[in-house]
Amino acid sequence: MTAAELARTLNARKVGRGKWMALCPAHPDRNRSLSIAEGRRVPVVLKCMSQNCDTKAILEAAGLRWADLFDGKPTPQIRRRVRLQDEKERLERLWILYEMLSVTEPEKRNYWLAAARRTRKDLFWVRWELERDVVEAEILKWVQHWRAM
Repeated sequence: MTAAELARTLNARKVGRGKWMALCPAHPDRNRSLSIAEGRRVPVVLKCMSQNCDTKAILEAAGLRWADLFDGKPTPQIRRRVRLQDEKERLERLWILYEMLSVTEPEKRNYWLAAARRTRKDLFWVRWELERDVVEAEILKWVQHWRAM
């Protein structure tokens, strides 16, 4: 697996040439503290900047093995995660487009809003597969908000 594939798997942000930052899966992380880089002697270099988590703990928390970093082919789970990440990005772009069209084309507003609702529903389920704990936290926050009203 390349550093880019691992970055995709962990939903990392590119910060430079061959460098990404992601939330560290080995500990509760609010800010991106996991550095992912292309190495010279090894294919991927991982470093947790906040908690200094062990690479083994990071891999276990992400559902990966050492062999995943050194084998050329990603596992089926990694390929699935990358496909889901691509689908999430596609649905996010579509959702934004439909919301914009609902404003810019008032005569077709209901049509575009219905398309946006369907896309948002699909996006929810893709996010549920990718980042279940984050989605659950959002749902709990929403429920608490509505209970307080």
